[in-house]
Amino acid sequence: MVIADHRLGSGLKGVAAAKEIVWRAGHAFPTLVLSGDTAKERIAEIAASGFEMLHKPVGSDDLRRALSLR
Repeated sequence: MVIADHRLGSGLKGVAAAKEIVWRAGHAFPTLVLSGDTAKERIAEIAASGFEMLHKPVGSDDLRRALSLR
């Protein structure tokens, strides 16, 4: 499983990093993107990736639930 923050710094985004991991590995992984961003454009960008998203702050119960579904 890949868990990535949406904004990783230096302009790198979690969606791009997760796609790179998938490309290099040659197969898909369940992926969870965490974001504190509430802009509709960013949410749409993450949704379009097909990856699951959780909004920060993420509670432990929400994280456990998301991980258990994988």
